[in-house]
Amino acid sequence: MPELFNRILWKDWRVKLVLWSVGLAVTVTLTFYIFVPQATDASHFLGAAFASWISGLLLFLLVGSVVAIVSLARPEQELFDARARNLLRRQEGSHIDYIIGRFHNLLEAYVASSEKRILVLDFDEAENKFYTSQTTVNALQCYLDDQEVSIASSVAYENASSPPKGRPKPCLTYLKVDGDHVGDSEEFEIKIKRDFNAKVPANKPCIVEHRFLYWIKAGEEANRHRPIRYTKRMVVVVENQLANRSIVAILKAIDGLEARITIPAGSTETIVNLSEIAPRDTIYDFYLDAA
Repeated sequence: MPELFNRILWKDWRVKLVLWSVGLAVTVTLTFYIFVPQATDASHFLGAAFASWISGLLLFLLVGSVVAIVSLARPEQELFDARARNLLRRQEGSHIDYIIGRFHNLLEAYVASSEKRILVLDFDEAENKFYTSQTTVNALQCYLDDQEVSIASSVAYENASSPPKGRPKPCLTYLKVDGDHVGDSEEFEIKIKRDFNAKVPANKPCIVEHRFLYWIKAGEEANRHRPIRYTKRMVVVVENQLANRSIVAILKAIDGLEARITIPAGSTETIVNLSEIAPRDTIYDFYLDAA
């Protein structure tokens, strides 16, 4: 109840207007009472008018202000359970309690922003493979910004290329949910999947960050993404940290067109910059190759 009171009473400009009006009326009343000598003499016109004013003000303070504030309350500002019961026409019963609980489970989060940064760290000439670091930072938010949502998700990598002889294996170096580590660093051969649970708080994002180290076959191994949540903005950046070799990003667009972006040594280029993405099939597909 205090949370509901605070949300409705102090954040609605219409309620504030009512309260300011009451405050102004009380201030005018006290000023008139103090500075007008005939204010309390009902035998004079000013005294009679002031007495009528006082009675009207008291009636409004006792009844009218409460009615005004209640009538100005906005249903969309109520707590989630109250809004859900409004949707169900205020029905009562165990079946209503059950479905409201289900509503909580059906609410999901969306990705407010997603940034993937791919660092090209090394190149093996013999096997024509890049050694890369991929860091992904996703900011998850609730559709209902005043409602905490719990989600179950995972990070995964499949069909990893084998490392050149004597070189490091693919590795999930870390997974962090709002700064807390989930599991330890873990090497893998071909694929890996790590499940995690996250609570997306009300009115703020939940930051999920992870990093992979892996080898990719130059010019052959695809970098693809299939979103499972609505994503408002997605950026993929490639940074070439090779000492003296340029690389090229070959972007295969959904419409069949192909773009080639050259990235000189020590340079960074944005390969993908998309917005308002609904969950669907592959939204981008690009290859890295030696220039």
